[in-house]
Amino acid sequence: PELGEFDAEHRSLVTMNVGVNGLWYPLNMGNHAGRFHPYLQGGFSRMSYDMNSNYTDGPVSTMNFVLGGGIRFIADELISIRLDVTLNFNRLEFVPSRYFDVLADGTIKVPLVTLPDGNQVTQYEPQDMATLAWGLGFFASF
Repeated sequence: PELGEFDAEHRSLVTMNVGVNGLWYPLNMGNHAGRFHPYLQGGFSRMSYDMNSNYTDGPVSTMNFVLGGGIRFIADELISIRLDVTLNFNRLEFVPSRYFDVLADGTIKVPLVTLPDGNQVTQYEPQDMATLAWGLGFFASF
């Protein structure tokens, strides 16, 4: 179906993550020398999602679990470079907004009454999220 007058919207998603991650360098268990040091990482955190959407009512927070790995390259005694890949797992459930849109500086509110099939929206189904991220970091010791 074509988009109606109030169907189109521009969205943004802001996330905030606070938690604890641990690194394990399996080849450094002895007296490993060399420039390349692979590692594994894991952890957990509290993650907040705030979607700028007319269809949701504020941010939602959830527990986040992190698994990943990477490699650290030691350039010299003071400088190293890390490249890592992490996979984040979490489950979230947004709360439906009472109104899909607010117009005319807040004086006109377009209510969410029913969907095209006649059902009312009272809650959204929980969504399992899995995000893959990579990072490149430069480290210096003084």
